Amino acid sequence: MGWWFHNSDYRKPNGDIDRKAEMDSVVIDEGFQLIKSALVGVIYYAAIKDNNSNNVFGFIAITTSDKKNGYNFGYKGIDETMGPFFYNCPISILKLLTPTDNEEAKYWRDMCLKNTRP
Repeated sequence: MGWWFHNSDYRKPNGDIDRKAEMDSVVIDEGFQLIKSALVGVIYYAAIKDNNSNNVFGFIAITTSDKKNGYNFGYKGIDETMGPFFYNCPISILKLLTPTDNEEAKYWRDMCLKNTRP
């Protein structure tokens, strides 16, 4: 999956793009139910419910912003089954995910748990 860019709709009081709000909106606009999300640095993590299967899965997006040029917010979204190499998902989100048999997703979840600080 490639990068997607659009003009931002959400700003923080200081004028910066609110990356978490932007991604929350993207998830909802795509027809998923957002259970919980967090932004860790520039990486967005979310627990998302697939309304067709009722499964809750992990979603990760790398985000970028550029205040100077046209489409000023971009993201590359991947789900936990695609082998993301970002392991700072908050435990509060991991606890919301339904059990899975997918080996990539299991590995990602395990790596995130190992990376979790007390």
